[in-house]
Amino acid sequence: MAFSLAMIASFYLLYKTKVFRRIAGGLQYCGRMSLTAYMMQSIIGGFVFYGYGLGIGPSVSHTVSLCVGIVLFSFQYYFCKFWIRKFKQGPLEMLWHKLTWIRTITLG
Repeated sequence: MAFSLAMIASFYLLYKTKVFRRIAGGLQYCGRMSLTAYMMQSIIGGFVFYGYGLGIGPSVSHTVSLCVGIVLFSFQYYFCKFWIRKFKQGPLEMLWHKLTWIRTITLG
């Protein structure tokens, strides 16, 4: 509990600075597509690191894994940025929204 409060307080204090706010503000694209980004990250990361795909997980160091993760996140970030500029929500968010309101649409 104390660690969680320390993390929240740290984030709050950092967010008061212009530099951090500018950096964190760029993550809004991934935030608006959080479900799509999470699923995409799980599928691509699983394919890259586990045996049903490239299977490089057991054979690379932690540093290489971190670098691969940063590269994958960079691609994902630019995809999210491109998508949000064209559409209001991510593809899975759109599907989730339609499925949430399906009874309202069919009854109304």
